[in-house]
Amino acid sequence: MRKNSLRQAANIYLTSNQGSHRYKKYRRYVILKMINDLFITGKVPTHWKAINATHLQLLVTHWQKQRLQPTTIMNYMTIIRKFLLSVNNCTTNIDNQNLGITVNKVPRKPIKIPLEQWQKIQCPVVRLLLNLQIYFGLTLSEAMRIMPSVHVRGHQIFITREIAFNSQDRVIPIRTEAQRNIIDEFNLGLSRISG
Repeated sequence: MRKNSLRQAANIYLTSNQGSHRYKKYRRYVILKMINDLFITGKVPTHWKAINATHLQLLVTHWQKQRLQPTTIMNYMTIIRKFLLSVNNCTTNIDNQNLGITVNKVPRKPIKIPLEQWQKIQCPVVRLLLNLQIYFGLTLSEAMRIMPSVHVRGHQIFITREIAFNSQDRVIPIRTEAQRNIIDEFNLGLSRISG
């Protein structure tokens, strides 16, 4: 009987129109999985407001024994926390750290390629695109869409929101001789194409 009452209370939350169809489906799956797994752990609350950190700790331990990935458990807990807040359960100490959910981060090793290697590239277009990305911090999309007559003015490059990856204007100052040489090569290359 308790299972049905928990499901009925959860269905009120699950029928709300928050999010996309895919998110609603995933949210329903997580909440119903939580109810079923609470019964498997043996500690079932009488109602949603009675759930505390102990219940959730047992749930996380159960999921870890099932060999669920920590990121999956974190996603589940995000949905569960939102759900508990919606049913006015203000349980504390249910963050990932207190529940013992940690992700082992593998440190990334940067690829070190000497700058001379970039200059040895035979294709001028590829070399120019790479130089714009390296020396000015542009994305590949921005480097491909930049136009000297519009975006290069004096000692600055204006990245307009039309070509920016985040749809926000920004200004990149031209400070070094290497940057100036790249802009000169850029202007020279376009004059050859148009001429």
